[in-house]
Amino acid sequence: DIQKAVRARRRLLLTGTPVQNSLRELANLLTLLWAVPQEETSGGEGSPPQMRKCMQKALDQLEDVVERGVLRTLQVRAAPFILRRLKRDVMKELPPKVGETVRCKLTPGQQAQYDRELVDARKASGLQRGRGKQEFVKSLFHRLRRICNHPLLGQTRFTDSDYSRLVQALRMIRPDFQRVTIQRGLEEVRGWSDFDVVTAVRELQLTSHLDKERFELTKDELLESSAKIQ
Repeated sequence: DIQKAVRARRRLLLTGTPVQNSLRELANLLTLLWAVPQEETSGGEGSPPQMRKCMQKALDQLEDVVERGVLRTLQVRAAPFILRRLKRDVMKELPPKVGETVRCKLTPGQQAQYDRELVDARKASGLQRGRGKQEFVKSLFHRLRRICNHPLLGQTRFTDSDYSRLVQALRMIRPDFQRVTIQRGLEEVRGWSDFDVVTAVRELQLTSHLDKERFELTKDELLESSAKIQ
């Protein structure tokens, strides 16, 4: 692979965007940085082998239950390898920011999804108390914003039966789903957006175990169902 094929004493990676809250993405970047031949490094604290071991441990635990301690350790160990250009350092190099607000009306599908979300929220709001109510409102705004961006970022496409079949398929190939109960697996996938579900099915090649038409997207669903994209 590329890590073994590219032999260099020093490596530098440039990324134009921050890591999008994905430990897997960070792992891919750091794995290339740490791809030092075994004979060229020791295995002590902070060495590439130890860093790779820490990364793999964090990834394994992330797929099951995230432990803040492990992620914090990884963050500390990776920090010396990461140099961020802060906004205050580059503002003088940038032209003035020009913004234009373009208002667009939700598509009929988006509007219906938005309205259903509000109805469900009103029914559930009476059960919230104290700090839980504040978090509930924040979560609601987050879901509504996602629907406004694209309806596939919501959760309306799949039924309980679809989620059950998805978990069964995931348990055949994903060790993290094999290690937990079916109920825990259901709780996990029910937190995924419709787009997350379809993406997982495609990337893991699960369509042979599921209803292909339900778990695949058409061009119109991707490009025409969002007012912003239109």
